[in-house]
Amino acid sequence: MSIGYQGHALVSVVIPAHNAEKYIRDAIASVQLQSYRPIEIIVVNDCSTDSTSQIVNELIVGQMKGGLELRMIDIGTSKGAANALNAGFRSAKGEYICQLSAEDVWVDGDKIRNQLEAMRSKGAMWSYYRDSLVGPIASQATLKRPYMPGIRWLYSSITKRPTLMFMLLLFRNPVNGSSVMISRECVNTYGQFDPMLMNVDADGDLWMRYSVLGAKLTVLKGAPVLYRRHVRQTPEKREAMVHGGELARMRILKALEMRGKLSQYVRRFWFMFPLVLRPDVYRYRPIVLRFMFFDMMKAHIELPLSLALYFRLYSYWAQRRLRKAKNPIYVDLGRFAEDLDKYSKSETFRDFETKLTTGL
Repeated sequence: MSIGYQGHALVSVVIPAHNAEKYIRDAIASVQLQSYRPIEIIVVNDCSTDSTSQIVNELIVGQMKGGLELRMIDIGTSKGAANALNAGFRSAKGEYICQLSAEDVWVDGDKIRNQLEAMRSKGAMWSYYRDSLVGPIASQATLKRPYMPGIRWLYSSITKRPTLMFMLLLFRNPVNGSSVMISRECVNTYGQFDPMLMNVDADGDLWMRYSVLGAKLTVLKGAPVLYRRHVRQTPEKREAMVHGGELARMRILKALEMRGKLSQYVRRFWFMFPLVLRPDVYRYRPIVLRFMFFDMMKAHIELPLSLALYFRLYSYWAQRRLRKAKNPIYVDLGRFAEDLDKYSKSETFRDFETKLTTGL
């Protein structure tokens, strides 16, 4: 256990930065304004070609004191956000680790203090804040609440149950990575980001793996993060995100199916399908939907007769909605099958499968 300033546990804040000269000062300053100490800030310079590294070096020389340390590590070759986060996590000395996107800022000075107290009081291994602010600056931001109004009243119950949390993450990722805190024990026991996913939902993949392996989660109320949405996605990026997001989900679903564990997840979550399968889901989860409502039925997954009938009826409805979806995002099934095989053989995922098999 890392003990530092006034006997408090050291908290590490990892900030991956790629050409972040416009935002990096604000991100670092928001950590400096935290009421908690001690904190170490680790900026992972991911092959920036602008003045990011110069700005950070100036801050290292001039501003860090009083239980606050800033340092920077450079990555020789850019391999995506997941690799940068892993580099920061490996370098971190803290008992607890937070991540903060270089474009985002913390707007609540007690964010770390409150989060650490909540995790310790509830014995949680990882945590995040339920809400966030979205906008260019705090004064012009809007509050972003849980993404599905229809399940807000069930949200607390779902997040307390890892099985339900995993099923929820299959369809949407409600976790703002810049609000997350993870214990060192959780990282050492359950793993880190999969660098093979690079910039495509690597955080969602990690939260799903944590949920499947049963890492205890607590969700805090509040919106301490300002998320800057400053770049509009192009159609090409959306297709890449769908392709990568489906890969992350399908390899876990296949691993659960292979070990005979998938049916128990479905039994516990079936009543939620009408709530989570909102219209836009059909555009972004085409492979997962087909697997859940078509392939599972063909494989005769062991389910009660009433539940099997429900799935069959739901599969017809889902298929009809898929056909009528506006602006569908197409996935090359041949390429997807090849990539699924490759991604399922990553070192990170094989480690996860070992833990899943041994019941860790």
